[in-house]
Amino acid sequence: MARRTRRRGKGAGTVFEDKQRGGWVGEIDLGLSPDGRRIRKRIRGKTRKEVELALANLVTQHGRGLVVKPEKVTLGDYLDRWLAHQENKVKLTTYTSYQHSAAHLKRYLGTTELGQLHPLLIQDFITRMRRDTYIVGKSVRRYSERTTHYAFAVLKMALDQAVEWRLIPSNPTQGVDPPRPKVSKKQVWTPEQTRAFFKHVKGHRYEAVLHLAALTGLRRGEINGLRWSSIDFEKGTLTVDNNRTRARRETVEGTPKTELSQRRLPLGPRLLAMLSELREKQLAEARKKGWPEPEYVLLGRGGRPAYPTSLTATFRRLVQEAGLPYITLHGLRHSYASLARLRGVPLEVVSKTLGHSTPEFTARLYRHLYSDELTQAAQVMDALLDQEQAPA
Repeated sequence: MARRTRRRGKGAGTVFEDKQRGGWVGEIDLGLSPDGRRIRKRIRGKTRKEVELALANLVTQHGRGLVVKPEKVTLGDYLDRWLAHQENKVKLTTYTSYQHSAAHLKRYLGTTELGQLHPLLIQDFITRMRRDTYIVGKSVRRYSERTTHYAFAVLKMALDQAVEWRLIPSNPTQGVDPPRPKVSKKQVWTPEQTRAFFKHVKGHRYEAVLHLAALTGLRRGEINGLRWSSIDFEKGTLTVDNNRTRARRETVEGTPKTELSQRRLPLGPRLLAMLSELREKQLAEARKKGWPEPEYVLLGRGGRPAYPTSLTATFRRLVQEAGLPYITLHGLRHSYASLARLRGVPLEVVSKTLGHSTPEFTARLYRHLYSDELTQAAQVMDALLDQEQAPA
């Protein structure tokens, strides 16, 4: 039988000792929810002080709107609502990646109620996803650490929003040991291999575009979206202000990846000459065949903008023909980062050219490429000993 103690101040709840089960119990009425239902909470603890502190914290949370409403919302249902909110806030490619991660989250945690999520449950999800396999066609694959990491990042983002929407008092991803994808070693070409590739593509219709990719580190979407109006031949500059890619089986066009990705780059005279020659060829062909004046630098058949993945396929074939070590088209971007530093271009300039957020991000991304700089630094410092030991 429980023995009740005196009632505390108004709105502070009631605390009583439970002699039958042991410990102390706290009860509080937090009023009505927006849909008119009464919100009552009960808390158990070993001591009266523990329960009183817990009740006080609950009252504070309620005052800030952080007490979960009594309706039962599963993570799967919540993610659908969160995705609907994100659809008009982010780029379509980003939204599509959110959808893919949400599908993984629903598979493992979709039926769990928001209020029942806790760090250990989320840690178990990470462990299971690392261990499990899935089938694509006739092959069995395992989720990569990168996929698991991104799914966790999307979960954390969605639950941060749930806290903002006052659906949960705190984010249960806090305290979870997150997946840490390994930074893969970037495959790049040496200066000699890059020159060999330039020699092999001489006269190819994509010659100027491939030189542009290798000498500026532009992303594929930025190359696909590059318009002639974005190149100032008088000032010798190129403005990266458009991105063209594929998402949901359709071509999507818009601003580059981030605000810092929108940048203006100087171009060398020889690269400018190559682009100018390409421009004249395109204009001449358009006039001859009655096509509209070309708008994009990278064209496909019929004078139309190239299919977003065509440059990738062409590059792969040219690399094989040249007998060079295989790198992806994005590998030209990595090669630029490597070769620019070998040529003494400051890290800050490389970072701005690539459209990275900070030089620190660039250094972290390409730390394995820049290990030679550490060796050079050690040699410079070691040379001080020679000066110190030199005869007076």
